[in-house]
Amino acid sequence: MNSGDWVENLTALEYTAEAGWTLYRYADDPRMLAQPGAATEAPEADELAADAAPAALLAGLLAEFKLK
Repeated sequence: MNSGDWVENLTALEYTAEAGWTLYRYADDPRMLAQPGAATEAPEADELAADAAPAALLAGLLAEFKLK
């Protein structure tokens, strides 16, 4: 069932015969946590740029399109 909250909070409704309806939380799922000793990749430049402050992103776009 789509609860409509996956985008903001990464939660969803789940149904099992044993437990009935439960709220799934991605952040609480041990299968989604990094495993000890697992290789971690360094973020790529595009990913780092996407995490920049909105003002910095806007300034970069304006400069790219020569609008400011």
